[in-house]
Amino acid sequence: MVLFIAAASLLYTQEMQALTLMGSASAQNTSEGTELTIYSQNIALVRESITVDLQEGINVVNITGVASRIDPGSVILEDTEQNGTYIIEQQFSTDNATVTRLLQNSLGREITVTDEAGSSYTGILLSHENGRIVIDSSGNIITFMDPSRIEFEASGDILAGPALTWQIYSPEAGSRTLLMSYLTEDINWEANYIVRLTDNESQASIDGWATIDNQAGTGFNDARIKLIAGDVRRVSGGADPEYATDQAVSEQAPEQFNEESLFEYHIYTLNRTTSLEDGETKQISLLSERDVPVEREYLFESSISDRIKVMMSTENTESNGLGIPLPGGIVSTYAEDSDGMLQFVGEDEIRHTAIGQEVRMFVGYAFDITGEKTQTDFQSLGESAERRSYSINLTNQKPEDVNVTVVENIYGDWEITNSSHNYTKVDAFTAEFDVDVPADGEETLTYTVEVRYQQAIPY
Repeated sequence: MVLFIAAASLLYTQEMQALTLMGSASAQNTSEGTELTIYSQNIALVRESITVDLQEGINVVNITGVASRIDPGSVILEDTEQNGTYIIEQQFSTDNATVTRLLQNSLGREITVTDEAGSSYTGILLSHENGRIVIDSSGNIITFMDPSRIEFEASGDILAGPALTWQIYSPEAGSRTLLMSYLTEDINWEANYIVRLTDNESQASIDGWATIDNQAGTGFNDARIKLIAGDVRRVSGGADPEYATDQAVSEQAPEQFNEESLFEYHIYTLNRTTSLEDGETKQISLLSERDVPVEREYLFESSISDRIKVMMSTENTESNGLGIPLPGGIVSTYAEDSDGMLQFVGEDEIRHTAIGQEVRMFVGYAFDITGEKTQTDFQSLGESAERRSYSINLTNQKPEDVNVTVVENIYGDWEITNSSHNYTKVDAFTAEFDVDVPADGEETLTYTVEVRYQQAIPY
């Protein structure tokens, strides 16, 4: 960020009536660091500390290097030493130093124009339009069409890139430290997880990454980074599979983020500074845990698919090597083949997971386990009730026994009157059956359910 102060300080009376021109002021870009609080909703809160020399009265301050996607209405300016300092007027400009912009700001000023033949003329710029330039050179009106070179007088009116222009009132002269905060769009972060199954797929190494994407139109050097996990309301408008094979799994990486609660969200603070270039995507290690116990589960949801889901799960507890709030993100799962090489086996997206909750990942469908559901009977029990019977056949071509959880969605006021296997009523609309299927064999689940409805069944 670059900061300028124009020589436009005015003596300010309490009634804003007597305005007397004062001397010029000066300033240097002495930023003491940047703080970035990045939300997973494509916004960030930027805080910068600036040391500046202010004159008594009104000072015109130009600041360049701000994000081009800044929300001007979110700007906050604080004087750490003088409570009476505040912004009277603010202007945000996205104009760069283009030829058109330079010509517009040079109207009535002296410029030097070189034509295609190499001859140069100096004069006052009278107009410019559609590539044609008109100047008054010592009383001679000269026009140029598409000149080869234009020289402008240096002017503080033109700023490189997006800029904020402030009129700041200061009750007294002196050097001050100003704290500027603003919201900007097009900075986003998301969590990515790499899960590597080990020890016959009963344990896993889990690496979490905070992936930060900066498209805000400016870079941030040596910034202190905070990441917010949670859905913040506003009124406004995956990891590379090759990456996992390059990481060592024997040594746990040091923790880089400190986690704490903030309002109804969780905040992760990077314990060092880092830089974010404009247009850069950067990954920072969020967590790295080894020997996390995991379980494989087979799930048959006949109302959703006739295929059997493969789920991997663990508890987010300290005893399992986790025990921190996990921000939602993409989970990529890998397993070792017979040559010891990691192979990609599936991907899922998890939600924000609090401490003590189950982390459950859907990685794909079973190849050697199949299920088939058949309705075997139906009886009407009047206008608002019925009895249905089902048969679910599970086939296992694996060389080992497997356990399949059969999930049945039942709507209405229901009761299972007969079942070949034990079941659990999970909620008002879900029953789960626990079915063991032998190796190279099959097992059949049968059940009968009676359902009553609030209204008559429309046939």
